[in-house]
Amino acid sequence: MAGKGRATKRKDKDRIVLRTGEGQRPNGTYEYRWTDKKGKRCRVYAKTLEILREKEEEIQRDQCAPMSRFSTN
Repeated sequence: MAGKGRATKRKDKDRIVLRTGEGQRPNGTYEYRWTDKKGKRCRVYAKTLEILREKEEEIQRDQCAPMSRFSTN
């Protein structure tokens, strides 16, 4: 019963702690899953966790200011 009621951190095969929405696929690549404003589940994939986290940051920036890249000012 050791660990009952205790939250465990998810880790990849290299024992690196994964953040919310991150996962490692059986082939060793990483994926990030999130739900957009319309309720649609989205995924993005990357070969390394470092590249995945860069993509995550870009996604989060776009969600905070989705019209910024279309602005003409």
